[in-house]
Amino acid sequence: MKSLTCFLMIMGVFGSSLWAQTEGRAIAPFDKRIALVVGNSAYEHVQALANPINDATDMAASLQRKGFVVTLLKDATLRQMKQAITQFGRDLQALGDQPESVGLFFYAGHGVQYEGVNYLIPVDANIPEANELEFEAVDANRLLNKMEDAKNEFNIVILDACRDNPYRSWSRSTRSGLAEMKSPRGSFLAFATAPGEVAADGVGNSRNSPFTKHFLLQMEQPLDLLQMFKQVIHGVSVETHQKQWPWQNASMTGNFYFTPPPPSTTPSPTTPLPPQGDPELDMWNLVKGSIHASDVRRFINAYPNPQGRFFKVAQLKLDQLERQQAITQVVTTTTSPPITLQTALVQPPSEPEGIWTEPQDVWTEPHTGIRMVSIPGGSFEMGDLFDEGYRDEKMIRTVRLDTFWLGETEVTQGQWKAIMGENDREPHFKGDDLPMEQVSWEDAQRFIKTLNAKHQGRYQFRLPSEAEWEYACREGGKKVRFGNGQDTADPSQMNFIALAVYKKSYSVGGQYRAKTVPAKSFSPNAFGLYQMSGNVSEWVEDKYTSDYSNVGTENPIYARLGDYRVIRGGSWNLFPENVRCAYRDSGFSPGGRGVRNDNLGFRLARTR
Repeated sequence: MKSLTCFLMIMGVFGSSLWAQTEGRAIAPFDKRIALVVGNSAYEHVQALANPINDATDMAASLQRKGFVVTLLKDATLRQMKQAITQFGRDLQALGDQPESVGLFFYAGHGVQYEGVNYLIPVDANIPEANELEFEAVDANRLLNKMEDAKNEFNIVILDACRDNPYRSWSRSTRSGLAEMKSPRGSFLAFATAPGEVAADGVGNSRNSPFTKHFLLQMEQPLDLLQMFKQVIHGVSVETHQKQWPWQNASMTGNFYFTPPPPSTTPSPTTPLPPQGDPELDMWNLVKGSIHASDVRRFINAYPNPQGRFFKVAQLKLDQLERQQAITQVVTTTTSPPITLQTALVQPPSEPEGIWTEPQDVWTEPHTGIRMVSIPGGSFEMGDLFDEGYRDEKMIRTVRLDTFWLGETEVTQGQWKAIMGENDREPHFKGDDLPMEQVSWEDAQRFIKTLNAKHQGRYQFRLPSEAEWEYACREGGKKVRFGNGQDTADPSQMNFIALAVYKKSYSVGGQYRAKTVPAKSFSPNAFGLYQMSGNVSEWVEDKYTSDYSNVGTENPIYARLGDYRVIRGGSWNLFPENVRCAYRDSGFSPGGRGVRNDNLGFRLARTR
């Protein structure tokens, strides 16, 4: 699948199960530790792999128990991998000057070497010739450079990517396996097998590859990393009958422990044990705060034992949610979001109502000057009508929307400062007429909450739903490719990567600006909306899902389980295919630690 959005973030609880020992210092826990874990199985153009998704999922869960904050990326596209590595590098840099900081990168999937360079293959890679690797795959040195630049205390790289070259048709063949890599200062590189050799993906009904299986087993042992890896080598070589020998390259001092060694004194009976994996508890923690009966029902189906620890409380919660849902269906209207009783009783404030223009289909918000356009409701076919996009665009469905209001531009830096103050967030590109960027989904919600408070219930602002955004981008649901009403991406009409090397049949080669441009650059579409394609990608309200079978068709907003929010529109640093109206992306949004990039902004909607 294409999207940010296969992103799942697991928040680890910092504990005492990750330890380090450096020269002249006693054993102490790492206080700051983050991990990026990637597993690619469902390749679109080459042989799919059985185990990388399982390998990555299990590695992420184990690292979480060891106190890491883990980003898990499954079946990732090229853009997703590059974006995640960039963010990972930024996070490492933020930890770089702190003592005992550690970063870990794990990758399972196809990997090849070409002219001495190792490449990690995203699931959407289409590489007819080896010399296109640099454009369609991720150079592993990109990751090592990010780690080295961060200058944090210790880094670990684990590559289970030494499977056989899937591109047998290349006219210029490459060597098997991966090439030898030198580890940056203060780092440990672990490979599934020796340079130039091929590793196994898994045998029979095995859930994991031999390498990941034994690495996970040995992580539970109180051994320093080098000793632990020797046991991994032994286990893999025995299981594969000496055909596979894991390999490592280290440039480190001192000792590193995933599981701490036992204390020198006998612990008291009240000493807590390091957390062990508990899938039932983990799933219950995910669903217990949900407001959706289907989430709780899914838990009960997974753990149906009436004597189970959480069965009775889950059944009680399900009954409550179903009763609440039945009541809600009777007393609420179909507007989205519903008006609460508290909002309905608020007396009209005396503050300015806003400015109407003629004809009365454009309204100006008085505190910021944001101009909003009335988008007439209607029905449309949502999805990739041109059959040229990614898999999560393919589910064409009919959606009906009520009339809503939408900002004619992305929220600008000047408008942001009018509400949030001069120093609330620093954008990368500076200028009051430039779109605000470096904002997470949560940042956008803070802006909206503050603006709504100023209107005291008279007007309700929010992010547009994904359906509303696409409907407006396509000028009321027309079969149109881009947000300016055109079917060709032209750099004179929108801001994206227009370099000739990335040209598509529906784009024009030309200028790559490498930055944002003022929000009202270029011509608007038929609704009067500017830059729905390109400039900055835009957060919308929905959580990301690749399967719309359970999403409604009347003013739909997907809000079930998940830590990723949908991003639409593409940006200044994306390709022609990424600025189409149907293109879907996603970004991590777990409640306070969401992704922030210099290509991420937002546009306001207004329900009433």
